[in-house]
Parts: sequence; structure tokens; C-alpha cells
Amino acid sequence: MKKEIVSDKGMVAFCGLYCGACRSYLKGKCPGCAKNEKASWCSVRSCCLQHQYQSCADCKEFSNAMDCSKYNNFMSKLMGFIFRSDRNACIEMIKRVGYDAFASEMAARKQQTDQKIVPESTLQNTIGLFFLYQKNIHREMIAVASCPGTAGKGSATDNRHTDRRAE
Repeated sequence: MKKEIVSDKGMVAFCGLYCGACRSYLKGKCPGCAKNEKASWCSVRSCCLQHQYQSCADCKEFSNAMDCSKYNNFMSKLMGFIFRSDRNACIEMIKRVGYDAFASEMAARKQQTDQKIVPESTLQNTIGLFFLYQKNIHREMIAVASCPGTAGKGSATDNRHTDRRAE
């Protein structure tokens, strides 16, 4: 059963996203960040639970969440860029207006985050570079696997392999 987007401050994720507008939550596939015990991998969630914060907006150690290495790491930057998500703007909004007003605003917008405005050409170039990077890693893995002297298929000890580059 699909849920409706409603204002609920309990649906504000520890990182500042609004789970109440998330597709996975709305389809019933996720209980939301606060209730998702499977999300033990999330360092932001673990930190907030440990310190009994509702979100990073309540943090006493960092006045700016972007200064925290748990909040501002490589994966969060990558995912934020790809999805144009601005979690820090969400945290700042929570600090300014409070959890109730934040949840109401995000529910009214039907968004789980403030959206970064990224020129389409920049987004396309970045996604293209990401896939090129993955493709190059795959090529390197194949090259390593087919190097003489390595164990496995394509090695010098594998009699089925012939080096066609010498032909």
C-alpha cells in the first residue's frame, strides 16, 4: 500500500533528509531512517543515536555539519552530487525553523531534500566521468587477470591462452 506524503517531524532523517517524501518509504520498502535498524552502516545515524540527537542539527561538537568527517565524506559528496541533494541546506533549515516547520515545508514541496542547482552539462560530464572511471577499472582488472605469471585464466601457466598481441 502506497503511503501519502504528510508532515511528520519523526520522518526527518539524522542527516537532514526528509524520509517522509522518499520513494522507498512511500512504497513501504523502508521504515525511514530513525526506525531502520538495518542501516547500522550509516556513521551519521550511529553518531546521532549515540549522542541522542534527532539529527545533525542538534550537534554540539560541530556548528557546521560540513566540518564533520562522518557527515561530509566521499560517498555523501558523490551521492549528493548525483542526486543534487543538499543535506547541509536541510540541516541549516532545521536549525533556523525547527523540525515541525522543516517537515511541513518538505511535505508541501514533496521533496526529501533541498535540491542543488547544477547545470545539466556539468551533471552529464560528471556522470560520464564516473562511468568512464568504472569502465577503466574493469579494463585494468581484465589486464591484470590476463598478465603472464598471474594465477588463473589467461596466465602463463594456462595452456589454453595464446597471446594474440604478438601476431
